[in-house]
Amino acid sequence: MLSKKFYNELSKRKVFLFDFDGTLLNSEKYHMKAHSFVLSKILNKKYKMKYKIFNNYVGNTDDIIFEKYKTDFDVNFDKEEMINLKVEKSRQLLKDKKVKIFNYFFKLKEKFINTDFYIVSNQEEEFLKDILENKKIIDSFKEIISVPKLKIKKEEFLSNIYQNLGTKPEQCVLFEDVDKYLKCAKSLGMFVVGIESERNKKSLKSADYIIKAR
Repeated sequence: MLSKKFYNELSKRKVFLFDFDGTLLNSEKYHMKAHSFVLSKILNKKYKMKYKIFNNYVGNTDDIIFEKYKTDFDVNFDKEEMINLKVEKSRQLLKDKKVKIFNYFFKLKEKFINTDFYIVSNQEEEFLKDILENKKIIDSFKEIISVPKLKIKKEEFLSNIYQNLGTKPEQCVLFEDVDKYLKCAKSLGMFVVGIESERNKKSLKSADYIIKAR
C-alpha cells in the first residue's frame, strides 16, 4: 500500500526516472541464471551463482561485469562473445510470463497521468525496448535511456540531469534498487525511492521511501 504522504511527495515532482532490473520487474533471479549459464561455459564446469556473489556485480554494465569476471575467476575469454550469449539468454528468460512488472508501477501510471516517465538503465537500448514491448509497457515512457549507449556512467547522467532532460534535480524522483545510485540522486536534490527485494533487503539506506517489490 502506497501512503497518501508518499503520493503527496511525488505530486511535487514532474519527472519519474526508473531503473529497469529489480526496479520495474522481478528480473534479477533470471539474470542470475543467465550469468550462471555463461560462467558455466567460461569455466567449463557447472556453475550456479548465488545472490551473495551476484551482489558484487549488480548495478554495473555488462562490459564492467565481464571484465571483473576475468580477474575474479582468473580466466580469459572473448568478452563480446560471452556478453552476447548472456544477453540472448536473459532475453529468452525475461520473456517468460512468470516475469512480472511490479504492481506499484501501474498504480503510479494510473495516478500520475501528466508526469513524464523515463527509464535510465545500464542495459543496452535494444534489449530494454524488446523486453518492455514484450511486457506491453513500452508506451508508458517518454524516453528509454541506455547509459551504455551514451558511453557514460549512470551517476554522470544523473549529475547532469538538467542538461540531459531540461529538468532540475528537485523536480525528479528516482526509483532504484541500488543504494549507490539512490545516494547520488539524493545528494543532487532528487526524491529517491528504493525498491526492496530479498537481494537488497536493508541495504537501501539512502532511500527517502521504500517500496517492497511484489
